[in-house]
Amino acid sequence: MNEGFNLLENFPINKEFSFFKELEKLGFRKLDDPQKDQNTQYIGTIYDYETDSLAKIIVEREEKSFAGCFSKYIQIYKNHEQFGKCIYNGFMPQSYIVFHTLMTHLFPTKDFALTYENKVLENEVRYT
Repeated sequence: MNEGFNLLENFPINKEFSFFKELEKLGFRKLDDPQKDQNTQYIGTIYDYETDSLAKIIVEREEKSFAGCFSKYIQIYKNHEQFGKCIYNGFMPQSYIVFHTLMTHLFPTKDFALTYENKVLENEVRYT
């Protein structure tokens, strides 16, 4: 029976890592009004392999300021959360390796995507 996966067995949490600081390094800016009890959002642009152009990206985390609670989950939207699509809904990365793995699969460079696709095709041809 499948009991799920635990990446932490191989890649522990980095105490110095901050997901939102990494987004800020990529040029994302925080949209937050401390007076309002709304979700925290970061907005930025990243190259989108599917459209071969820059796409507007919104990263959102549920936040309840009155209780000081933050969700362990994030949602990543391509374009806008009301008009675009949610491309990720899951745990917030807590290490550099998880961050780079997630972002590479959501927003691959042309080189990574082509290499990855060629490797997949090679394996499919080899095993069929």
